[in-house]
Amino acid sequence: MLAAALLVIGVVIGRIWFGIILLPLIYGVPRTAWQIWRRRLRPTAIVLYIFPVVLWSTAFVVLALALTFFSRSVAMVLWQSSAFSGGQFIGVVLGFMQMASREGRRDLDVDFSHATSTFQRHRIES
Repeated sequence: MLAAALLVIGVVIGRIWFGIILLPLIYGVPRTAWQIWRRRLRPTAIVLYIFPVVLWSTAFVVLALALTFFSRSVAMVLWQSSAFSGGQFIGVVLGFMQMASREGRRDLDVDFSHATSTFQRHRIES
């Protein structure tokens, strides 16, 4: 029962980690950098993807340290649980599968366009 619960918690944490840390790093930052290099976006657009990654990474580290400090036994169970680790792996794989699907790529394109719309450079056409 505990293993099943840890597996589910691991999947949820893996999906969250993929969505708010890994996906911006492997999709948002390179695409934004490419658009900046092509002068389609202003250079400040990169902050849109870097700042949340730093913020959420810091939050996860603080949470892990707090868990270790206040409840070492829970931290050890999570650290040693293959179900929890496997769940995180499954969550990340599910995230990659969603990202690789046609609908997932379409969603990423729409989200990117929407998120970076305020950073676009407008060309004056004559």
